[in-house]
Amino acid sequence: TLAGVWSEVRTAFAESEEGRIRGLSASALVARPGQGACHTCGGRALDSHHLPCTDCLGLGLRADLLELRLRNRSLQEWLSTPLDRLEKRLPGRGRLRMTVKMLIALGLGGRTLGERGRFLSLGERGRIALARALSKARPGFPKLFLLDEPCLGLPVTEARRVVELLRSLCKEGHSFWVVEHHEYLLRSADWMLEIGPSAGVDGGQLVFEGLPEQVI
Repeated sequence: TLAGVWSEVRTAFAESEEGRIRGLSASALVARPGQGACHTCGGRALDSHHLPCTDCLGLGLRADLLELRLRNRSLQEWLSTPLDRLEKRLPGRGRLRMTVKMLIALGLGGRTLGERGRFLSLGERGRIALARALSKARPGFPKLFLLDEPCLGLPVTEARRVVELLRSLCKEGHSFWVVEHHEYLLRSADWMLEIGPSAGVDGGQLVFEGLPEQVI
């Protein structure tokens, strides 16, 4: 859900041959009581001991829904397969493929579509939000992206992945205005503006403008 692709997966399964035979709608695959929620955990994906529910395998959906098949794979497999393996099964185009590609580029290839956001770290949640935004990028249709601290809380190794992805998108003609404090990204910028000298009413003034190496 955080990546913005779950609605596409639900729609694809509802519109599949098996989904149409069963008369399912995309809303039937929502993990909420009265819709598609697991009867045991109520869609929470956890049991009373806060461990993954054994009936839905921590996915929050009813067993009969998890058995639905698309492209010779069950919904359970779609939700529990690591992204770097799932990508090969996706259509060649579309937002789902692009978002998964971005998530893998940002170091989240070992994650799955079925993971709940509350179990992810702040850095992982931030990278998922970034992938969701960048999935709108299309070659030949340049966009200007405004990003707010995409490297917040990331170690240098993960910040490097972010920078490499932004660089690759710049080569496709896209541009980025980034608010950031992470030194790795600052050093990687083409041009830097520093606003200050302090915060709030004591800020808002242009303190520096130029190449990063002139100030860092």
